[in-house]
Amino acid sequence: MALFSDNKYTYILDKNGKPKLCTEADIWARKYETQERRLAYDELLFGVQRFVVSTVFLGMDHNLTGSGLPVLFETMVFVLEGDMTALDEYTRRYTSKAEALRGHKQTMRMVKLSFVTASNKFEKKNAPKTAPHRMMLLKQSRPLPSADDDK
Repeated sequence: MALFSDNKYTYILDKNGKPKLCTEADIWARKYETQERRLAYDELLFGVQRFVVSTVFLGMDHNLTGSGLPVLFETMVFVLEGDMTALDEYTRRYTSKAEALRGHKQTMRMVKLSFVTASNKFEKKNAPKTAPHRMMLLKQSRPLPSADDDK
């Protein structure tokens, strides 16, 4: 039962999926390793470009200002294949689960728009030599919604 001295930075999710401050190091470590922290995950394929958009509970407060609400959720974009590296490791952070889920959807739209814009430029430059690119959702996962998701 080791305690983090004066710890205000580590959180776990309670049984309802709400963040709760956790000052006991062993409990936090066990929960961090075993709890489902993924809120949303989408894997997208655009021609030869393959992306992942992932939103997770961080478990540690990433608010670097020292004031305000704890920043506990994050959305990131990973480019798995292709050359759209400007999107690789794009990151947004949030203070609530609801905000994180909205941010995930907004990030998905941004990735799709980035692809469509790049694809249109490519097709105009290379038309009619190439067939139009299509977007495919390869993998998607979402946890079951909790009662607080609408708040």
